[in-house]
Amino acid sequence: MILLGRILSLTPTIRYRARYGLPDALATCGSHSGRCLEVGPGRGETLTNLSRLGWEAVGLDIDPIAAETAHTRSGCEVRVGSLVSADFPPQHFDLVYMNHVLEHLPDLVPSLSLIHELLRPGGRLVLVYPNPDSLGGRWLGEYSPIWDPPRHFVLPSITAIRDVLEKSGFKQIQAKTSARCAAIYRGAARGYRDGRRKSNGFDVNLGATDRAFAAIERVLVALGIAVGEEIIITARK
Repeated sequence: MILLGRILSLTPTIRYRARYGLPDALATCGSHSGRCLEVGPGRGETLTNLSRLGWEAVGLDIDPIAAETAHTRSGCEVRVGSLVSADFPPQHFDLVYMNHVLEHLPDLVPSLSLIHELLRPGGRLVLVYPNPDSLGGRWLGEYSPIWDPPRHFVLPSITAIRDVLEKSGFKQIQAKTSARCAAIYRGAARGYRDGRRKSNGFDVNLGATDRAFAAIERVLVALGIAVGEEIIITARK
């Protein structure tokens, strides 16, 4: 059974389902889990899944209502505030996860430097954010939800984020792009173009052309071309 499990774990789709849709970088290290901070936990689904994977998960959100929702749904501690005001002690976390948060930070360098201080030696930071060099960003132009002004302050390229992370003290920086949201992004772009944007997001009605676009992007990403709609970064202290 152990051998079978190892064989199955080589399949990305099976790993994706086994980890509740979370990136490989969020897996625990063997029997050791440790403490994880999710910045911007949304409705708490990821906190719940991080706990299922074995992490002692903690959330942080600047919105008190969002924080309460995430706490209620996940059962995890969720603090209200920013990375500065939350007052976590140094070297408190083994993992910090930021999913579509980085692009909303007006103070990127200070925030990443503070995260570096919060991590224990060997701890890791996982970032997921829109890729400014994605196929959708190039093909869909101003209608791509990647840009989303004025909510998105920064969208560093892979080269730029590497430089910032290195200056913040991080090492072993790994970067890749993902096409998992390609169909949704293209559908959202059509909604944006046609004026169907809602106050809380986009009116996404996926069609055949959206799925075809996603299939093309998945092939390009599989060939090693960094045009996926999202950048996924893993860096260690």
